[in-house]
Amino acid sequence: AAVLLVTFACVLFIVARRRRLATERMQRLLQFTTHELKTPIAGVRALLQSLELESVPVEHRKRLLAQGVNECNRLEHLAETILTYQRAVARPRLSLGVHGAENLIADILEHRRCTLGEEAVDWQTGPAADLAVDADAFRVVVANLLDNARKYGGPGVTLTSSLADGRWRLAVRDQGVGFAPGDAEYLFDPFARKLQHGMTTHGSGLGLYLSRQLARDMRGELSAVSEGPGRGSTFILEVP
Repeated sequence: AAVLLVTFACVLFIVARRRRLATERMQRLLQFTTHELKTPIAGVRALLQSLELESVPVEHRKRLLAQGVNECNRLEHLAETILTYQRAVARPRLSLGVHGAENLIADILEHRRCTLGEEAVDWQTGPAADLAVDADAFRVVVANLLDNARKYGGPGVTLTSSLADGRWRLAVRDQGVGFAPGDAEYLFDPFARKLQHGMTTHGSGLGLYLSRQLARDMRGELSAVSEGPGRGSTFILEVP
């Protein structure tokens, strides 16, 4: 009876701890969402009010309208991130199919060009490969890696691919802030925004966490390497 009671108490403790962590993460998600929604909404509202009052000079309208479109894109990406976070927590079975690697990357880059404008992305086409992935999940992973490079990656980013032992590897290399080698795993913690060496990041802290979860759901992996702060980063996506 004593053993049963101890076992039961341990199970209750584990369940309670998991629920507490889930509640804390949800509270942080709500706080982040509220904060992140305010800025683009306020910007779009101010733009629309100015256009309504006809107080924007004609020569500035094109630039301001482009800024408004960027804010809408930011809102769209935020909504997609939250939905993907929900999906990662629920962890349903992904719909894996066979997709050409080159076509997937080309579609992602074209979509970003149409929504974000030109990016300094050097896609060095590698060996032809058919990937066993969920197309939507794959797109979210690569888009998050490109967003990460856009924020911290410096002047440009290079994409290269390779094949080994039935696995396809995409390396996303930037020339930006980098990180201490011991910080690699911290990058993938949900809502983690401060690394061991003291550098505070920006954004939700969800992108890399989500990307690793989705990569693993596709029987793949996502990792990161850097030679140190200020020496750039390389994120490596590996899928069947």
